[in-house]
Amino acid sequence: MKLRRPSQTIYGLASNAGLALIFAVLGACGARLAAEESTPATSERIVELPPLLVEESKAPPWHYVAVTGAEFLSRCKDDTTEEFVCGWLRAQDLLKRILPPEFHCQMSVPHTLLLYSQSLKSSVSREVINEMVAQERQRPKARRRPDAIGVMPNMRLNDRDAWASFVFLDEKRAPEIITCTSYHVLFVLDMRTPQLPPWFISGFVQLFEDVEFLRDALRVNPTRWLSDETTKAILLDPDFPRALLPMQELLATAPRITDKDPDWQRQLWRSQAALFIRWALDKKAPQRAAGFWKFVSRTCTEPLTEALFQECFGMDFADARDRLSDYLPTALRQSQLFPGEKFTPPPIKLRPATDSEIARIKGDWERLEIGYVQRRFPALVEKYRDQAQHTLERSYNLGARDPRLQAALGLFHCDTKNPAMAREYLEAAVAARVTRPRAYYELAQLYLREVLAAPAGTNGKLSGAQAAPILELLLTARAQSPQLPEIYLLIGAIWERCADAPTAYHLAIMEEGARLFPRHPSLGALAALQLIRNGQTDRAAALIDFGLSFALVPESRALFEKLRSFLPHAP
Repeated sequence: MKLRRPSQTIYGLASNAGLALIFAVLGACGARLAAEESTPATSERIVELPPLLVEESKAPPWHYVAVTGAEFLSRCKDDTTEEFVCGWLRAQDLLKRILPPEFHCQMSVPHTLLLYSQSLKSSVSREVINEMVAQERQRPKARRRPDAIGVMPNMRLNDRDAWASFVFLDEKRAPEIITCTSYHVLFVLDMRTPQLPPWFISGFVQLFEDVEFLRDALRVNPTRWLSDETTKAILLDPDFPRALLPMQELLATAPRITDKDPDWQRQLWRSQAALFIRWALDKKAPQRAAGFWKFVSRTCTEPLTEALFQECFGMDFADARDRLSDYLPTALRQSQLFPGEKFTPPPIKLRPATDSEIARIKGDWERLEIGYVQRRFPALVEKYRDQAQHTLERSYNLGARDPRLQAALGLFHCDTKNPAMAREYLEAAVAARVTRPRAYYELAQLYLREVLAAPAGTNGKLSGAQAAPILELLLTARAQSPQLPEIYLLIGAIWERCADAPTAYHLAIMEEGARLFPRHPSLGALAALQLIRNGQTDRAAALIDFGLSFALVPESRALFEKLRSFLPHAP
């Protein structure tokens, strides 16, 4: 499983070439949707498509229910829907038993879930599947794809500021225990701010593969170490030789293990990170967990040092590595139980969904499907795009003006590269103060492209009046969750192109972005440069040191060293 990696692009300081790179990256830095499938493909010969939900006159009506942090659009029986909602809430509550809420990402936009009866599945995407088969039959035999074609049973798709899930429910079976997938956990960790350290994200996702959801508890089952053979050998002989990475290498802010390294090295790094988390959270040493969570929190915003490790764990790196080696046989043999507290679900107020709610939730889901299909079967993108546009526009054309629907329409036109229509819908949504960070960001990009074509400031730069409304949009986006690095990057890039000097408030905002996202060197570089230009050399020096401590590649270090040379009395 690959984790999202920060951009490694190195930007020039104030040169036009450097600024061109900044704006080129901004065009792709999160404006497009990112999708994750919740069920990995079982075979490379299977093409599984997201469901294409065409309108059916005889289908059951949609129902709607909202709870804290989520909203559900359901085409299932009421009791099935209520049981699922309660189970989903219980699963979220259980997840907090092993991952405290402060380490979850915060989302201003509710998680949307579409629930569809398994009995209706046969009619879903039948037209699409038939078309795919027909297309393949028209190809020469030597070029035909041998893939089987089906509909994904359950999916989760992510935008930069929101997530959505589609679930088929079998109403003929007894209710099952609802669980959280590792993809869900990865998103929860990866989008959290300040950014969590790479070893923690990778290790926790690996640990979660061993987590089992029970009715009122989580159980972390015994793990596997690298291979079945190695696991069996250690179980038979606890002193069987094994190599563990030095703790400083395991926990390094800039991990030495990358996607270019051999599989066994990457697996060792992930497995040892998971072992460290399991050891730290062992119920037999409850005092250790408090120090562990303190350590994780501190290393989000501070460089790793052995002194910090000793402060949190009462031992040095060498002792900790020995403890992990000694603990490994226990991890292979024993499970751990994380009991939940008594769970009382809130009242579930199910009601018929409005046309606007159906259009917004279903249409935004279909918008997210476009990117997924583009990567797997691009010949069908147009069909999915047309379906999403039809769903979103049908209610709008009937008079619905829900700002969230207008934002979804604006994002649809952003994704399908229709800036004029995107601007119309986004302006309406923003005027109504919609909660949707990406809506403000996309509109800011549209405005920025317009004013860059006719800068009104001195020396070919933007005037303060041109920059002000764009910055206002970005600051509104910043006040919503999740906080996105591209928002801070665009703020810094605007001030690079503005003839006016940034205010003290905006300098602080840029500095905030650099510290929230320390693995994005461009944020630190832009903030440090503006601090230097505005005489804040002490703050600039501190930010440069901070950036160097998190620099992932030599080019990033060279960038910060170059910035250091602009400081007064630099050696």
